[in-house]
Amino acid sequence: MRDHKDAPLAAASVVAEVDALVTGDKDLLVLKQIGTIPILRTKELLEHIDGRSKVP
Repeated sequence: MRDHKDAPLAAASVVAEVDALVTGDKDLLVLKQIGTIPILRTKELLEHIDGRSKVP
């Protein structure tokens, strides 16, 4: 993790068992995923909701 300030958000995502983490934070986006949780841009989430793409 490039920015250790993002660690609490990453940990909370895992504990909350979220389906995906949506962010514009480049330090999180480079990770692609945390465990099994995909990290997406808002555009990617909207495309998935719209049925135009699959979440990894």
